[in-house]
Amino acid sequence: MTAKEKIAYIRGLIDGTNTIDENSDVGRIFGAILDVLDKLADDLAETDDRVDAIDADLSEVEDWVDGADEDIDELFMVLEDEGAFDDEFDDDFDDGFDDDFGDDDDDFENLYECTCHKCGKVVYFDEDDVDDEDFSVRCPHCGEKIVNAYSNDEDDDDEEEDEED
Repeated sequence: MTAKEKIAYIRGLIDGTNTIDENSDVGRIFGAILDVLDKLADDLAETDDRVDAIDADLSEVEDWVDGADEDIDELFMVLEDEGAFDDEFDDDFDDGFDDDFGDDDDDFENLYECTCHKCGKVVYFDEDDVDDEDFSVRCPHCGEKIVNAYSNDEDDDDEEEDEED
């Protein structure tokens, strides 16, 4: 028996007993309770319909995923039959990446580290760039000039005095 059917049965019991007057306080309370139960039953039926629709959609997705999984398995078998996963293939294939991640440490050996005197953040730069006459380092956090390869402290002081005037 559905919730709607049970509520209709209870309504019939109340109406059939003729012991409760609809205009009395108790009759109005029972009427309000039955109205709330009707609303809840309608909401429950609507929720059940939504769950059924979601279940149907989920079944479609499961079927699609199962089909895709079978296609991938079939593709893997074809590639395996063609020898795509043989050791010889792996040796001939060079994707530019080292299998051992420790070999890439050479990239960081030529880095200088300095601390920005304005914000205190650590900044890194490549020593190969230091020989460039246009080389300077600005803090990426605050924008302050940290290093200029071809300037000396006197030139910097003169520039600061010119800016103040």
